[in-house]
Amino acid sequence: MARKAKPIKSVYEKNEGSGVWYVRYRLDGKLVRKKIGTQAQAKTYLDKVNYVRATGDGVVPLSGKQAVMTTKEVADAPSAPGQITLGELCEGLKAQIADDPEHYRDQYNPPRRIARIKGVFGDRPAASVRPFEIRDWLSSLKTPKGARISDGTWNRYRTVFSAIYTWGNEKEKVTVNPVRGFKAKKQPEGVIRFLDPEEDVALRKVLMEDVEKTPATQPILRQQRMHRIYELDIALGTGVRRGE
Repeated sequence: MARKAKPIKSVYEKNEGSGVWYVRYRLDGKLVRKKIGTQAQAKTYLDKVNYVRATGDGVVPLSGKQAVMTTKEVADAPSAPGQITLGELCEGLKAQIADDPEHYRDQYNPPRRIARIKGVFGDRPAASVRPFEIRDWLSSLKTPKGARISDGTWNRYRTVFSAIYTWGNEKEKVTVNPVRGFKAKKQPEGVIRFLDPEEDVALRKVLMEDVEKTPATQPILRQQRMHRIYELDIALGTGVRRGE
């Protein structure tokens, strides 16, 4: 009688005694099952999955129809799904931003940051970019005057970089997002400042002077200037920021 195979966590036979073994693992909360072959082959495959997940050196698929691949294997396989370049993902997100200005109200900064990312990483297979490469590049960025960028700007570039991969995942062009491999920088909460009563009075005085000096022959302009006072009431009552 054949000796019963020793149990290995996450390696199993779907039909006991069939000799066909499977592996299972969770990635981003999704359970992935893949048919392999012998128990030894299944264990070897699972070891590779765990290695790539631990090091970030490759692609762990979200589907059992695809195979786990190291970075070198991705680069050497031009027909592989992971071979799409980061530049193609950049262009995809940039087009989406341009097509939906109502949702993406800032039509200047995100495309500018995307272009900068594409200029450095555009020719790379998207799945081959490692978390530490992105983090190191962000830390190397400088302002036009040569100073290191602020933590807020660093975080905004990180957000755009992650959005590029999020778009690729939504379009099923990639199954990874290396930006998740490192955290955003902590930023100070800033200073909360309220208008002094004297400042409030002075500001309202200026707004009312504009209303009072408006010619009677321009009722629409007078209404617009009155509206500024109402806007001030809303701003002070809700604490909105200047950009809002």
